[in-house]
Amino acid sequence: MASVEVMTACENVCRDFSWLGKFSDWGPALLASSVALIIAFYAYPWQKERDRKLQIQLEQRGVYRDLIFPLHDVRFALEKLGSFSDFADLQKRISSVFERLNAGERQFLASTVLIDPKIANEFQRYFSEARSVMSDIGNELQQLRETQDSLVPEPPVKDVKGVFKEVLDCRIKKLDAATEGVINRIRESAYGLQGEIRLQSRKNRKPEQ
Repeated sequence: MASVEVMTACENVCRDFSWLGKFSDWGPALLASSVALIIAFYAYPWQKERDRKLQIQLEQRGVYRDLIFPLHDVRFALEKLGSFSDFADLQKRISSVFERLNAGERQFLASTVLIDPKIANEFQRYFSEARSVMSDIGNELQQLRETQDSLVPEPPVKDVKGVFKEVLDCRIKKLDAATEGVINRIRESAYGLQGEIRLQSRKNRKPEQ
């Protein structure tokens, strides 16, 4: 009688949980649902944040490339100071340098909402150095004018240009150093590149064959 009762109890248990069926029937579906929930709550937000950061990095790199062009424009205008014909022409060329410098600073300011702080600091150092270079050139030019006015007869423009050219070359080297700082900071911070770039002065470049 006890054996019959035991068998009956087992049958009752099996009957109560018969809705489970075989694990092979419902196990894979349960596993797939669990994975889907994990992706929905964890993996998808992580991937979305990763995509957002990647998009920002791509936009930043585009901004950095665009900010390099004003630096070239300032450098090019600065070089042209050495080929002035007279002091009036030199004053126009100096104004051109300041126009390009101001345009570069405006573009940089508009980009500060996106760029990396370390790179922004390097750009600020560049513009500070560029302003200092132009101040030095203005002071040297003023001294040249005073010297020229005190001489009788007035020295030819070519003699003044020779002195001014030495001053200009020295200041261009200072600006090149500041430009190198910007470029190398971008290479390191935005691209993870090692090694430093050195700008070659135009007068030191080998002529093309």
